Amino acid sequence: PSHLFAIELELVDKWAREYYLRDLLAPLHNKYDYIILDCPPSLGLITLNALCASKELLIPLQCEFFAL
Repeated sequence: PSHLFAIELELVDKWAREYYLRDLLAPLHNKYDYIILDCPPSLGLITLNALCASKELLIPLQCEFFAL
């Protein structure tokens, strides 16, 4: 978890910081059928990177009325 905070700080001043993870994962697309990225429930730079690197999105919800 402390490494994730360091990545957030490192990405703050990078150019095109929202595509950093996408560029890192690009060589792996031909090697794997699926790459699963598990993100925290916040819209920080790590989650934004995962969203920009993804082709599909799965959002788990609780089966309750107010969960939506």
